[in-house]
Amino acid sequence: MEKCQEGYNYLRYPPMKKFLPDEPPINKQMLRKTLVLNFEGTMYSKDFKAGEGLVLHLRPGFRKFIKEMSPKYEIVVYTQEDTNFINEVIQTIDPFQTYLHWYFGNEFLTTKTKGLAKDLSFLNRTMDRVVVVDFKTDVYANNKENIIFMKHYNGEKKDDSLKELTFFLNH
Repeated sequence: MEKCQEGYNYLRYPPMKKFLPDEPPINKQMLRKTLVLNFEGTMYSKDFKAGEGLVLHLRPGFRKFIKEMSPKYEIVVYTQEDTNFINEVIQTIDPFQTYLHWYFGNEFLTTKTKGLAKDLSFLNRTMDRVVVVDFKTDVYANNKENIIFMKHYNGEKKDDSLKELTFFLNH
């Protein structure tokens, strides 16, 4: 029975209990907040072009956004895509991992009765210091009050959502 439960837990829960390292034992006011970003559909879109292959379209202002947010927030990518694919995307967008240090793909999702969920409790952060940016809210098992909803991004060249989000997160 115990081995059966272990197999069930292996399939249901992420491979680790803490995604991020423990915070240093300093005054909480000195710590940066954690900004959790969904990637595909929120920060970029992708399509396939004959002769070119897979093409990524970053949401306008993305690089400026992460550059401006990184001193204030610990940026975490938490997405439903494969972690190896996300690694390649991040190596393209931020090759020296100056801004994007932490990323977790579908292997880090939990299962629930209606599919996969992003469980923020595995982040190893207090929820009052976590802000999530996503175009979906139904994939979050808990903590819906932490989510800033953005419209789905389909590659539009005229999109100022990140400019507005930057203003909001700065104030």
